[in-house]
Amino acid sequence: MPASPQRTWLVVGASRGIGHEFVRQLLARGKKVYATVRNPTGEHQSSFWTGHEEVDPPCTVLSCDVLSEQSLLDLASSIREQGTKIDHVVI
Repeated sequence: MPASPQRTWLVVGASRGIGHEFVRQLLARGKKVYATVRNPTGEHQSSFWTGHEEVDPPCTVLSCDVLSEQSLLDLASSIREQGTKIDHVVI
């Protein structure tokens, strides 16, 4: 039986709280995650999305402010440019 394909998750608001915990648990289960934060270089920066020098890191952090329509459009464009298919979204 062939292995099931890797599912990709998009977690919106991953800098703290529930979103942060979702990312932590998904990564612990070996999932591929795109995590959005308003400020990816802020002091709340988490170790699970820093220091990944891999070609295809398990967690990619993208900047997104959900209160800005342009920021949401930029997020969608960035994901599309990478050729990534998102299977699950956590908002």
